[in-house]
This record gives sequence, C-alpha cells and structure tokens, in this order.
Amino acid sequence: MLAMACGAGAPTTIGECAGIRVAAERETCRYEMLQPAVADSRVDDQVLDAGLAEIKDVTSRDLVLLRLAITAPKHAAALCGRVRTAGADEKCRQVLGRPHLGTERRAPKPPPDGTAQ
Repeated sequence: MLAMACGAGAPTTIGECAGIRVAAERETCRYEMLQPAVADSRVDDQVLDAGLAEIKDVTSRDLVLLRLAITAPKHAAALCGRVRTAGADEKCRQVLGRPHLGTERRAPKPPPDGTAQ
C-alpha cells in the first residue's frame, strides 16, 4: 500500500515518507519506521533523534512521538519530554497520568482453595 502511495516504491527512510500523498499513510509510515527505536528496554536516542530530524513539520513530529508514547508507555516520559506543541503536551499528560499502562501484567492468582477452575 505504501509503495502505491509513494509512486516509486516503499519508502526506506523517514524522509521518503514525506512523498506519500495521503496524510494518514504518511504519518503511519513515519511512526512505523521509528517504532524500533522504542521497542527495546530503553529508547535508542540516536536512532530516534536522527529520524525525528527528518520530519520537518513540528506537528507531525509530535504526532509520531505521541503515538510512540501510547504504544510504548514505559518510555512515555522520555518521549513526551520531546514534544513541542501544546496539543501533544496535553495528550502526553493523559498518557503519563496512566502509569499502569507501562507495567507488566501480573499472572492470575490461583483460587484460594487451591483447586483449578
């Protein structure tokens, strides 16, 4: 789908995402390319900074950061610290206000009587 939207093939860099005409697809392209920077136990600042530098529009940059914060809530504070627009800052405060999203889910407790259900 990205290949058709871009015309010459799927983008291989974040900068090439700018050639996608449909705004939602363009923003998804940027988000998907930066997702690996937050996939590990820590944010890869070098990859993230290089990718964000290729996004010239501050609103688009903030949208990517917000989407990354939502999908990687344990990194939300670091990601939200980079947003520049008031709207993204407000949304980030909502994400940061839900710290349980960044924690690991606990295994279910066995029944009190020791029998399996």
